[in-house]
Amino acid sequence: MKKLGLLFVGVLAASFTFGQGIQNMAQHEVNGNDNYAQTEQYGIWNMAYVEQAGDLNTAYQWQTGFWNIAVAEQFGDGNFAYQEQLGDINDAYILQIGNDNYAEQYQYGDWNYSDQYQAGDRNYAGSYQAGYANTAMATQIGNGNGSAQVQLGNMNTSYNMQYGDGNMADVWQEGNMNYATVYQDGNSNFAMQTQLGDLNTAQAMQIGDYNYANQMQMGYANLAVADQMGYANMAYQYQWGEANWSFVWQYGSYNYADVYQYGWYNDAYVNQMGFVNAAMQMQDGYVSYADILQWEWMRTAIQRQDGL
Repeated sequence: MKKLGLLFVGVLAASFTFGQGIQNMAQHEVNGNDNYAQTEQYGIWNMAYVEQAGDLNTAYQWQTGFWNIAVAEQFGDGNFAYQEQLGDINDAYILQIGNDNYAEQYQYGDWNYSDQYQAGDRNYAGSYQAGYANTAMATQIGNGNGSAQVQLGNMNTSYNMQYGDGNMADVWQEGNMNYATVYQDGNSNFAMQTQLGDLNTAQAMQIGDYNYANQMQMGYANLAVADQMGYANMAYQYQWGEANWSFVWQYGSYNYADVYQYGWYNDAYVNQMGFVNAAMQMQDGYVSYADILQWEWMRTAIQRQDGL
């Protein structure tokens, strides 16, 4: 049975809906010049909506399965949106306000949720979900920001929030019930989070400019937190094992922190309040505790713990 398509076409615009299935619904509202919207639906009770106001916007939607929802709204010029859903009861939302923004969403599985909001120019947001009940949300307010979220597994959660220009957040989750958040307020900040395993938590907050955070977790129930407020701070956190905790606080400029944890139930804390401080912590074993506090300028601290 052919699906129902509801089309509202503006000046010099193209809008297409086609596919096969039962009780699918697609609606396009296109206003402006040289816009393009296309929806393909195969399955039962899928719903798709495209709204375009401006010029040279492009939106593609592809749905296969049961009760998927895809919404793409574009207000401005030269924006691009792509949504692909293969499975059941997935939700995908894109809202673009500005010019030359690019957003893409891929959902393979069931009960996945992806939401991308872009306000500004030349922003990129991409999410890839394969599994069950994953959640990915990205908010970009500014220009030239980039957000990438990959979730392979079940019940993973990722939030990327970017305010400013030229920020980048890159998240990779592979496993189950992992949680990752990135908050960036400033310019040219970079955060990378990699989670391989289950029940890991990574949080990065960057307020200022040119801060860098890299968090990698392999194992079970690890926790990594990096808070950076200032200019050009760098934090590396690597965790292999179970239930390791790493906290890095950097308030100032040009501070450097490097934390390695191998084993179980290790705790590591770095607190840098000043300028051009350097700290390194290495834990290899079980139930170790390490703490570094740097208050002034150009201090260096190294801690190594092996065994229990």
